Amino acid sequence: MIKKINKKIIPNKIIYNGKIYNIIKLNEKFIIKYYFVEINDENKLIKNIILDSKHPNCDNRIFCLPKYLTNLKFDKTSQNLIENLLSVFNANNSYFSPWKYIEYKKYISKEKKYYKSYTNLFDDLLNNFFNELIKLFKGI
Repeated sequence: MIKKINKKIIPNKIIYNGKIYNIIKLNEKFIIKYYFVEINDENKLIKNIILDSKHPNCDNRIFCLPKYLTNLKFDKTSQNLIENLLSVFNANNSYFSPWKYIEYKKYISKEKKYYKSYTNLFDDLLNNFFNELIKLFKGI
């Protein structure tokens, strides 16, 4: 089964060498207007994400999914995870270099944190995302 999601996503961050950069200008061919979620008919798990636009983490418009995401059923939570991933360019592991298509500046946070690898950075971002989700659900 394939489900079309009409959602405009403008990538706003790029990760490279353990650092986060804000994208301040982006070529419009990278703006996602909609995407498709391919769902396994047998177990209802996410199989693929197919974009209508270019993304450095796509191979022929198929988004490179982290393994944990292919173990999830498609629902509001997994949709939020997908959209967060689509809003970030991972320049450490990309099919092409996005640098000539964007303008960027280094992300400065109040809390200075340095990461040894992209995996550590991504784990921290994911943990923060889940903590925010937990806060949201506690408020319901």
